[in-house]
Amino acid sequence: MKLDPKISVSTKRRMGSLSRLFFATGLSLLAGCQGASGPQGDQGTDGVHCWDLNTNGVCDPVSEDHNNDGACTVADCQGESSVTEGTITGTVTNVLTQKPIAGVQISLDPAIPGVSLTTDDTGVYKTTLPFGAYSLLFEKSNFAAVNVSANLASSTTTTKNIAMTPNSQVIVNAGADLIAEVGGTTQLKATIEIMDGSTLSKTTWEQTAGATASIDDPGKDITQITLPNTESYKQELIQKLQYPNRLMVVGINPDALAKARTASFTVTATTSSGTYQHTVDVTVDLPYSPSTGLQNVPKNVPVMVQGKSIDAYASFNWTLVSPDNSQAALDHPTSPAPVFTPDLGGKYVLTDTITNQSIHIYAEDWWGGIKTQDENGRPVMGCGTTMSCHNNNSKVKKDEYFTVWAQSGHAEIFIDNLNHAPYQKESCLACHAVGYDKSAANNGIDDAGDFDDFTASGMMSNPDPNNWTNMLANYKGTAALTNVQCESCHGPMKLTGVHGNDTVGDPECVSIRSDVCAMCHGQNGRYGRHQQWQKSGHGSYAGAISYGASPYGASDCGRCHAGQGFLAWIAQGDLTQTILADTETIGLTPDEVHPITCTACHDPHAVGNTTGITNDATVRISGDTPMLPAGVTAIGAGRGAVCFVCHNSAKGLHNDSAGDLADWSAPHAAQGDLMLGENAYFVSPGTLRSPHLYSIKDSCTACHMRLTPPPQEPGDIGDSTNHAFVADMAICAKCHGDYDWQELRSGHQAQLASLADKIKDDAIASLNSLTVRVRAYDPESGLFSSASYPPPAASNIVIDLATNPIVDIQPYVIWNDLAFLITLQDAVSIDWVSKTGEITTTTNHFGVQLESLKNEDDLVIFDLSSNMSKALWNYLLIESDRSDGIHNTRFSYQVIFETILQDLSR
Repeated sequence: MKLDPKISVSTKRRMGSLSRLFFATGLSLLAGCQGASGPQGDQGTDGVHCWDLNTNGVCDPVSEDHNNDGACTVADCQGESSVTEGTITGTVTNVLTQKPIAGVQISLDPAIPGVSLTTDDTGVYKTTLPFGAYSLLFEKSNFAAVNVSANLASSTTTTKNIAMTPNSQVIVNAGADLIAEVGGTTQLKATIEIMDGSTLSKTTWEQTAGATASIDDPGKDITQITLPNTESYKQELIQKLQYPNRLMVVGINPDALAKARTASFTVTATTSSGTYQHTVDVTVDLPYSPSTGLQNVPKNVPVMVQGKSIDAYASFNWTLVSPDNSQAALDHPTSPAPVFTPDLGGKYVLTDTITNQSIHIYAEDWWGGIKTQDENGRPVMGCGTTMSCHNNNSKVKKDEYFTVWAQSGHAEIFIDNLNHAPYQKESCLACHAVGYDKSAANNGIDDAGDFDDFTASGMMSNPDPNNWTNMLANYKGTAALTNVQCESCHGPMKLTGVHGNDTVGDPECVSIRSDVCAMCHGQNGRYGRHQQWQKSGHGSYAGAISYGASPYGASDCGRCHAGQGFLAWIAQGDLTQTILADTETIGLTPDEVHPITCTACHDPHAVGNTTGITNDATVRISGDTPMLPAGVTAIGAGRGAVCFVCHNSAKGLHNDSAGDLADWSAPHAAQGDLMLGENAYFVSPGTLRSPHLYSIKDSCTACHMRLTPPPQEPGDIGDSTNHAFVADMAICAKCHGDYDWQELRSGHQAQLASLADKIKDDAIASLNSLTVRVRAYDPESGLFSSASYPPPAASNIVIDLATNPIVDIQPYVIWNDLAFLITLQDAVSIDWVSKTGEITTTTNHFGVQLESLKNEDDLVIFDLSSNMSKALWNYLLIESDRSDGIHNTRFSYQVIFETILQDLSR
């Protein structure tokens, strides 16, 4: 704005003030008051309105408050006032029904004091506003918000009709989550808002998760539910824990306990336009606590024992023998999983009189061993000093355990947070200290005499590098029980167990079961590694029992399918041998075996102190591997070296330089061989090693654990690693950019299918003029046509392939042997041998081990020197890798192409 120099100072000031006002509010300067004719000339042009439209309604006392009343009003103008307002109005409707929406809240930007807009019952809104530019935000629950712009001019009406889109065609709300009592009743109430004009036909409640409750009237919007008793919740907990049928103390992790406490109920509204749902969770308190599953337990904490169901015994009758003067009692003596709370130190014996199974449990108070710190500020355990019982001459040696532990994250997790992390609070002590449990008196950290004084000091919420030193000096009792100590993982042992006169031995205080770690690493979110592990093949108890405890080969299969077997095997040093120790002695039995648990790969005494994606966690074998069962070594594999130990073909060298096959065994889990470019026939060994091995730090674990996000359930918070081990294909883009990996996988599958066709065609051409003898295998039942083993003496089914030819053959594996899956033109009668006798069926589809496929002279048709046997090995090597060529694309394709070029009839 340009000012005439003849205008008075007060007028200039007024106009400058108004300029600032209108620039601030974004409003235009329009006609305001018109001045009268004066002595210097004719009547002036329109002046400016002097109202303060910005914020406070107060005028400049010199230039605007002409009547000295402290406010800027129309009376302050030199002439007649001019209207500076406009009207905005409109109707808000539902885009699906075109019907008006009442109660829509409309926000203005800039906001005008005292102006509040809401649509009426007809969906109409209307108001008068100072002229200018506005942004209007329309909001109502269950609708997507709408934002529009509007320009208001003086003395005009602007119309803005709005159509809002519902978030759903029908809004169903089962209400907020509820807290209830075990065995009690509670009300469920559904509200249904039809947004699309459809007609409601029915409402249905159903339970979708949790221990089974009863629903009074599932067809009503409002209904009552009756929750089950404690035993039902207990069985729900055991189901979530995924345990095999065995006698044991039940290890309870926090996530499984939280899920077992929760029952979910879903209400479904069915209208003429479809079905719509919402779920409410009903949670109860259960009388259980997280537990390691050890037989060394803390006093005054509930202990759950699972019995083993034997044959026809489906019921139990438990008795409890307790220390003198104990008041401990079983909650349900006939339960498959009775619970008792040890109230005194000593031994408790539970016996089931029906199945005659018994288990003893030792209870005691917690004990804290941290007495001081070393020159680096790390804790020193009183039981691990040079002059204590645990010196380097004892079974549990100081340097082997305590010195290493002192350098671990377990030893300093509380200290590190106390000195540096503002987020540590009292609830963190459940994992970062010994025995924290406000509901139990057992000398845990919360029972220390100076614990209340320590928590009142505010140290945990005010990090300082000197906090730990000051805590050791001023709160010795509490400090003694901080961090993850011996008893955190081995249970209380002060007076009983391995430290008492009644020596228990290792089984009660040492276990490789994952529950020991799951006490802390079994919480949903960043700490849910236990749940991730359960989703992996490593967590399979069925596999551990079937293979790791197999009566046919525990010393072989137990090396990689059982945690105890793996640890005993790698301790031998020579990985080319099977397990030398007695398999039953080390626990490779159906009642004791565990799968590949946390401590199989990690030594808990020697873990690093940084977790998450960027971590320094250690594994038992790192860098270079020893000679592997596959007859090769992996060099420079980083932490992925521990994966190579089991993930190899495990059958010795298989290549042209090694000669013919040594036996009929098939490769399995051959990822390591593919990465190394080894153990295939018709190609040069070791010339096409995978770039994923030598160019990616830590090889396997980089893509399968560190860089790939964990599954959403149990969830990923922060920088959690992925212990489900399933790699996300999106990770490839980190190095390879935008590339269609599905196309590569599909192409590889097609090429592998071409090799299968080559094997089929050459095998059919070689066989269909012969009369053959086979030992048939039924893929459905797992039965054979003869009970004798090995197969060379058992080929008892005679087939004339000249009159009943083979129409299809596929590469196959039977009991880890090279095999065919055969389809004949016509069905034949086969007697399958079972434990109860022979079962006769008629079929044209069965498996045949290559060593049992013989001619009329009882000679193996495709022997160990044949190209067919080698081609079958190559095919199964590539297939068992299961990466569709991604682990080593060039090597995979080379093996396929070179094998297809061979004459497989010999």
